[in-house]
Amino acid sequence: QVKLDLKKLRNKFPNMYEKLEYIASLTRQLSIHYKYLGLLMFSDNREIIQNKRPTLIRDSVLKLYEQEVKKVKKDSNFVIFK
Repeated sequence: QVKLDLKKLRNKFPNMYEKLEYIASLTRQLSIHYKYLGLLMFSDNREIIQNKRPTLIRDSVLKLYEQEVKKVKKDSNFVIFK
């Protein structure tokens, strides 16, 4: 079902799909756990997010990563993905 949903998203909202693909690729390339990405995307609890921040990645790199995730969340079509 997830594959079908992603295919629909790609067809109907290609820009949103590309942004999600970019974030997934960035997450993989930086060796950040997908759980942390999930927290950034779906949680508003700053304390939990702060406590789960990866410790082996430089703070400056994490800040850039978090900014990129925020850009995706600001997309008007993020609600459809969510």
